[in-house]
Amino acid sequence: MTGSKKHLAIFIASLCAVQVVCSPLSLRCRSITSHLRHAPQRVTTTIRKPWSILHRGGATIDTTDTTDTINNTNTNTTSPPTPINDPLTFPASKHGDGSESDPDSLPHRFLRMQKNNRPKAKAAFAETIKWRTDHKVDTILSRPHIKFDLCRDVFPVYIPGRDVHGNLIIVQRPGMFDVDVLNRNDVTTEDVLMHYIYVVEYCWNILDPGPPDRVMTVILDLEEVSFSTFKDKEKRRFMLKFVKTMSDHYPQRSFKTLVINAPTWFDMVYKIVKPLLRESTKEKIHIVKRGPEQDTTLVEVLGAESVPREIFHDPNHVGNNEGKDGDAEPGMSSAIEQELRLFCLQRIKDSNETLVVSV
Repeated sequence: MTGSKKHLAIFIASLCAVQVVCSPLSLRCRSITSHLRHAPQRVTTTIRKPWSILHRGGATIDTTDTTDTINNTNTNTTSPPTPINDPLTFPASKHGDGSESDPDSLPHRFLRMQKNNRPKAKAAFAETIKWRTDHKVDTILSRPHIKFDLCRDVFPVYIPGRDVHGNLIIVQRPGMFDVDVLNRNDVTTEDVLMHYIYVVEYCWNILDPGPPDRVMTVILDLEEVSFSTFKDKEKRRFMLKFVKTMSDHYPQRSFKTLVINAPTWFDMVYKIVKPLLRESTKEKIHIVKRGPEQDTTLVEVLGAESVPREIFHDPNHVGNNEGKDGDAEPGMSSAIEQELRLFCLQRIKDSNETLVVSV
């Protein structure tokens, strides 16, 4: 078995299990590697409108043009300290997540993640608290994110809208992870990972703040993913760290994972991985091949008005011209994405920083 096949299988297994996995990732990886040694080698409802956050706890957006940028040189990214009473400070737990009545102040989703094993849940939540402290996640939304555009250019991740059940949709396109942009602009994989955390924290604290058991639909687009994709060590390390971070610190947040543009060899890899996943995980994963069937599934799951044009097999598919109620077309420039970017620009402006642009 080639190293790239092993690493790709491990990545797919962990990605499929993200946010619902219970056992340590390393144990699952060892199990997958063992299985692969014997595997064949050939692998042939309401929409929140833009500006809806204007009335949330002091968070305001200036709608004037704040797009002043500078070239990406050695910009100082150090942020000023955040006041303790900053309304954009959000802890790991909040009222309504079960922590207020739990004897150990545990959010219920950590108990569910560990199948009600309280010692394991306590350890997992303690690790999350430590991680949030180390990375200052509680205050990430109050600090200027000057590499916002750069990070989106490196790893295309965006929120096109909401699915037919009203859940937020997030599109991930790992095959388009651009190492050239990363290296050319002095962006680190840690920057990109924290950008994703920034987006997730925005989702659960600003865009969709309650109830705390809200979930999202993940679209995993495997366009341009191949075995050679994971020969790149930097890209591979990022992807594995990405799925582990989400699994460890944002458990029980997945409603459904729809894998699209799956290459022909994906079926074999998933068959190897599938027995290692819990039933609850398998039930959330839906894999479709590119073609008309994929377009039909996307419309059924997301609703025609929430499917980004670029992930349709047929870009002229009827019903994907604009978002719900006349909002912007779903995709990288959806109404939600515009709102998110303006939110980010306002924080940059308030801190007298400037947005960094690609060189």
